[in-house]
Amino acid sequence: MILSLRRWRPRHLLAAWCAYWAALALAILGPGLLAVWRATRPGAHSRIFMSMHNGVFHASVTRGATALWTGAIHAGTLALWIAGPPLLLWLVWLLSQTRRGRGAPEESRTMQSHDLPTAADNAARALNAPGIPEAPPARPAEPVMARRRSRGV
Repeated sequence: MILSLRRWRPRHLLAAWCAYWAALALAILGPGLLAVWRATRPGAHSRIFMSMHNGVFHASVTRGATALWTGAIHAGTLALWIAGPPLLLWLVWLLSQTRRGRGAPEESRTMQSHDLPTAADNAARALNAPGIPEAPPARPAEPVMARRRSRGV
């Protein structure tokens, strides 16, 4: 299924958040912006008022004595509307991502240290031009104490 959260990548999550915020802004501010547009037309004698008092945002648009639009929202409620659903979506997405690998055997999920190339192998591959055979890998370094004992020091 194309909308499965297991198939989502971080870019899909970010796109969903942006779509949510755009829809939220349109739902909350849309009627107010339309009233502001009507109030700012040439020849309109209007008043646009915005304030915050005791943690509550108040806004109103009036033309003469008629209220075109009024709105109020508590700052905490606004914060929950802005952050709550995206955080819940992220949590559900995160849980779906961690469940993806649970059914696989341990060997297929982790790399073993012997599967990784050594630094000497990487250096040899990096220095050789295409078409030229690779240089033999460097011999493993022997411990410092072993060299000292072999010299008689």
